[in-house]
Amino acid sequence: MQNKFAEAKAMLNLALFDIMFMAETKIDNSCADIFHHPNYRVIRRDRKKGGSGLMAFIREDLSIYRRRALEPESLE
Repeated sequence: MQNKFAEAKAMLNLALFDIMFMAETKIDNSCADIFHHPNYRVIRRDRKKGGSGLMAFIREDLSIYRRRALEPESLE
């Protein structure tokens, strides 16, 4: 994800998506705030660096609620 963020940001700038999911982000919590876009909220499910991970960009004006209880730790 780190080397593809410029491409993802360009797509978000076009406002083509209400929600955009990215899989296999391969980042951990050491990449805290570099994935920011002014018109989108970012929700991440990080794994260890170098493998797996999910990220969602959700348009700011959409109402969402993250349900962590429905996110099993063992799910990859």
